[in-house]
Amino acid sequence: MNILISNADTSVNLLPLRHLFSEFGTVSSVMVLQSYRVGTGFCWLVMREPSDGNNAISQLDHTRFMHHIIGVRAGILTLFKK
Repeated sequence: MNILISNADTSVNLLPLRHLFSEFGTVSSVMVLQSYRVGTGFCWLVMREPSDGNNAISQLDHTRFMHHIIGVRAGILTLFKK
């Protein structure tokens, strides 16, 4: 299940995110995208089981993580090609 994490601290890296979400199930991959202009980061995370992902979303959405209130929701990662 693809999960989008918004409003993450710009200093966030893969290990703390993986640790936070692994409490709910197996994390397959993590990608961190940072936007220094707006002062927040965005992260994509993939969890193996949709039920684990849904549980993580319901438990972690609008919670504090590394000094920021994060948004956690199901998402679709789309890579654009030219």
